Amino acid sequence: MTRTEFSEIQDWQELMDFSDEIGCDAFVDAFWGDDADSFVSDDIDDYMRFNGDWEGLRNELDDLDFSDGIYIKDGRFDYREISGDFGEYKDYVFEFCEDHGCFDDEDEDEEEDETEEEDEECEDDTDEEAFDDDITLAEFLMPSEAVA
Repeated sequence: MTRTEFSEIQDWQELMDFSDEIGCDAFVDAFWGDDADSFVSDDIDDYMRFNGDWEGLRNELDDLDFSDGIYIKDGRFDYREISGDFGEYKDYVFEFCEDHGCFDDEDEDEEEDETEEEDEECEDDTDEEAFDDDITLAEFLMPSEAVA
C-alpha cells in the first residue's frame, strides 16, 4: 500500500485489517459487538481461577457497559472505548509503517512507468529509422563514393 492509498482509509475495519496485515499491534486486543462476549468470558475465567469471589465478580460485571463502539482491552475487566480516536490510531499505524518500511514507494512506481514508456518510444524510433532504406553490405562497409 502506498502512502496515498493509506491516507484514503476512512473506516475502522479497513484500518484494522491493514494493521493486522503488516503486523502492527495497534488492534491486538480490539473488539466490538459480539466479540465482547469472548473477552469478558476470558476475564470471568481468569477472575474465578485466581479470586473465586462471586460477589467481586458481580461487582466487576456490573461496572461493564458496552455501547456500540470499538474497545481495547487494557487489563482484566478494564476496557476503554476508542471509537472517537480514529485519527490517533491511524497516526500510530502510519508511524509503524514509516518505521518498518511497510509502504510501497509511490515514486518507484511512477519511475517504472516512465522508464517503460521511454523504452517503448526508443524501440519504436529504432525500428522505423534503422530499417527505412535497403542497402547492400558493400554500400554499408564502403564509403558511398567508392561504391559508385
